[in-house]
Amino acid sequence: MDVKQTILIGNFGSPCISSLDIAEEKYRVALETFSILCETDTKGNIIYANRLFCEMYGYELEELIGSRPHFLDSGVHDREFLSQMRGKLARKEVWHGEICNQSKSGELHWLATTIIPIISPKNSQIEKLVSIQFDVTDRFNLIQKIDSLARYDPLTELPNRTELAHQFEDHRNNPARYGTHFAVAIVNLDDFKSVNDAYGQHMGDELLIQVAERIKLELRPEDVVARIGGDEFALILCHAEMPLERVFKRLLSSLKKPFVIDGMLVKLSASIGIRLCGDADVVGIDQALRHASIALYRAKSESGDCYRIFDCDEAAKARKLFQLHNEIHNGFTGNEFEAYFQPIVHLATSKVVGFESLLRWRHPVRGLLLPREFLPTIENDTLIIRVGEWMLRQALKFSQTLFEANLPHLVSVNIAALHLQHPAFVGLVKSLLQHHSILPPGSLTIEITESAALTNIRTATNVIMRCKKLGVKFALDDFGTGFSPLTYLRQLPIDGLKIDRLFTKNILINDEDLCIVRIVAQLSEIFGLRIVAEGIENSEQAKVLRDLNCEYGQGFGIAPPMPAAEALAWAQGKTSPDTNQTQRKVVHRILSY
Repeated sequence: MDVKQTILIGNFGSPCISSLDIAEEKYRVALETFSILCETDTKGNIIYANRLFCEMYGYELEELIGSRPHFLDSGVHDREFLSQMRGKLARKEVWHGEICNQSKSGELHWLATTIIPIISPKNSQIEKLVSIQFDVTDRFNLIQKIDSLARYDPLTELPNRTELAHQFEDHRNNPARYGTHFAVAIVNLDDFKSVNDAYGQHMGDELLIQVAERIKLELRPEDVVARIGGDEFALILCHAEMPLERVFKRLLSSLKKPFVIDGMLVKLSASIGIRLCGDADVVGIDQALRHASIALYRAKSESGDCYRIFDCDEAAKARKLFQLHNEIHNGFTGNEFEAYFQPIVHLATSKVVGFESLLRWRHPVRGLLLPREFLPTIENDTLIIRVGEWMLRQALKFSQTLFEANLPHLVSVNIAALHLQHPAFVGLVKSLLQHHSILPPGSLTIEITESAALTNIRTATNVIMRCKKLGVKFALDDFGTGFSPLTYLRQLPIDGLKIDRLFTKNILINDEDLCIVRIVAQLSEIFGLRIVAEGIENSEQAKVLRDLNCEYGQGFGIAPPMPAAEALAWAQGKTSPDTNQTQRKVVHRILSY
């Protein structure tokens, strides 16, 4: 059988080779030229190696002849691999596979290898073994790189979520090594976005690399740390039957120490959510991470720089919030939201000066819902931005309707903190005002809460100033319920204050509330701000507010919030199903008390 037949048979796994016909010189030349050749005797001693073999491994031919090739062993292959290879050759079968060998310099090479047992025609015994190899190191390294990218984060070189899942299963299936209890935790940096915004992505990336190193230093070798998001890391801590309190306190303390990046000191803190897993637990990695996220959310809501451990009550609350969030989203996209408008009047003259636009949700099952029943669920979600934009559109549309009817057309609308601080907010307001260019400046008032203004006073001031150039007024809503220092009140370029209904409600029976309203009225006069009292329900309240120099008011005692058509009819003094002449007489009586 010639060499050509030998190679073909070997490649297709023939059980044995009868002879090697050296006479076919062209096949020998082809093998010598393009493959790495080596021959050994039955004892494993090298009896021949071609030039490519010598060059690959860095040995002279004289060094190789007569020696056994153990010095090529890279240590990559285990005993089972070698045993299977030797067993197949002993059965006079051709062996195919990939072998990792080590050169004289210590460099590793991966080779696609075919080893052919040459059978003696005299006694049918193996005469020698011929090894034909092709270097596939580049291909192997590429595959390894692709595999690494699929399982590891390229920035920090930590395991990613995919590898974390494998590690989780390994820990759960090896209690003897890792313990019957372990913890899954999520570490999230507090206010990491501000670092990226202030210093750029390069510094943010360097910070994440250093954070990863610090976390690893605080863990044991058998623990796992992975990067599963932008500034989010996941941990698997073994032997969680031991108290973990010290571990998490030490980790939080470590992350609070300043980081040095490009010669600058960067300070931050972190929050941690923890899910404890026991031997009776059947949770997978996805559920464990969800539970840790719920605990993390609680840690974040408690000002951060702390850790919290998941419990079942939190899961029930989280499911309820998730369901409500989906309901709200579906309600908004399904046109179940409505804009109502409540009149604002001049308390001394009873004249309508404008309206406040208020959101309502006409729930298909629960009926008409007030904002407090659903807005808190989405106040930190991007959906609040879409809702805010919709309310701005409704407010300006109603303002134009009032203007075209020659009625007072000032309309105010509440905007959430997340929306106010959105980079596109000023552009949105400008675009909407251009769409309603018929309206004179001052037709729109944006109401913001103290928390929205003071979360980032520099950003809030910048947004307010840019909007004021477009003719928009600003008022601080629910004033007195927060903790605004007078310095902030002086810094913010606002036009008015709104007294919260909590103080108006008890103004006749609670001296402290009466004192607060008096002080707010005096402050508004000092700072030249327009003041509006919410929640007026009767004539006595209206009289006290007028005596305190509170100019404007709104409330159910004057008129309830109404759909646009009814609010327009009310302003025109026309009758409607819900707003009739009798109501307007009551309003006049309240305000002229």
